[in-house]
Amino acid sequence: MSNASTDADPASAQTQSELDKALQALRECEQRNYELTEELSHAHKLRDVATLAGGIAHETNNMMTVVLGYGSQLARELEPGDPRLGLLSEMTRAAERTANMTSQLLMFSRRQTPRSEAIDLGQTLTGIEALIRRLVVKDCAIAFATEVAAMPLVAHIDRNKLEQVILNLAINARDAMPNGGLLRIRADRLDLGAALTLQTGDRLAAGSYARLTVEDSGQGMAPAVLGRVFEPFFTTKDRGKGTGLGLSVVQGIVAQSGGHIEATSELGHGTRLTLYLPRIDAPAAQRAHVSDEIHKSKELGATVLVVDDEPQIRNFAEYALNRAGFTVLQAEDGAKALALLGQGTPVDLVLTDLTMPNMGGGELAGHIAALLPELPVVFMTGHPEELLPRPKGGRQALVVRKPFRSGELGRAARAALGLDG
Repeated sequence: MSNASTDADPASAQTQSELDKALQALRECEQRNYELTEELSHAHKLRDVATLAGGIAHETNNMMTVVLGYGSQLARELEPGDPRLGLLSEMTRAAERTANMTSQLLMFSRRQTPRSEAIDLGQTLTGIEALIRRLVVKDCAIAFATEVAAMPLVAHIDRNKLEQVILNLAINARDAMPNGGLLRIRADRLDLGAALTLQTGDRLAAGSYARLTVEDSGQGMAPAVLGRVFEPFFTTKDRGKGTGLGLSVVQGIVAQSGGHIEATSELGHGTRLTLYLPRIDAPAAQRAHVSDEIHKSKELGATVLVVDDEPQIRNFAEYALNRAGFTVLQAEDGAKALALLGQGTPVDLVLTDLTMPNMGGGELAGHIAALLPELPVVFMTGHPEELLPRPKGGRQALVVRKPFRSGELGRAARAALGLDG
């Protein structure tokens, strides 16, 4: 009897051990399921916030189009030295800052793609310095200094993305100095006579670069952490205080612009992030020959049909195009525009918003392509290129980005009608 009991003990122990392992695995599965559920809920909340942000940004874009549009037109009409130019300049600067924040909201809501253009890094850093001081170092024991080279530091990059990168790196530096320290941001030129291998393993080809350096005197990072800083979802911040996407997003933005980023750090001796963007020659300033533009438009006698559900946008577009010498008709949506065209009203160009009730600009363009294939269509929108309808015949869609100035409408109209030659 006792022998049987003794013989059964090892089997019972093994069974208990396997049961414990199974229960532990079940608890781990339940914990992982809970974490995934929390992450899914958080993602849904972010999606809802992004949708709301996109809607707000779309409406703000429309209003900034009106403010910047009339403001730019007034500035062109005032004589040099007029004291009112100063007031207009302040108004325009405030509107541009609002437009920049709107662009960031649209990018957050994934309703806008980067728009690469020739940007001076030094001017961008100077323009955003006040914002950095207000958002990053205000009420903190952090000394902040910027250094900007005197020569142009022009590179092809999206302006709003560049500002987003600078703010992101500055905020990271602030978080690395909870007890205070020094934040230094420098923009300068780097000329390489031979290729240079960065610590990341990337190679900088010989040539000229616009270099942006963000350096802090904070806690620094151990080599194991430093090696992972550009990994998606990796973060050293506490749960709920960071997405882990910051530096991976920065790296992606820089790579899209043909550049590279390098991180160097040492525990107790701070961190330095360096961006290298291929430098280009500063584009020559272009002067708008307003009188020539009006003369060309009047010679053509062209009629433009403006389609937008916002009456203020329609009225501004009519004002600006009238000033450029065009005759303007209005319609509040695609259906009304199509009815107008169906009546045989002579129209040389359609300038339409993309998003409207009843019938949007994309559907309107499709009907026009079928009924009046020779009639050119230009879209007014803040949406990215991938959301634009693709014209038949392989032609590229002509777009005026909101918010726009008065002169942009005239130039777009002339380009669509082949008057630039």
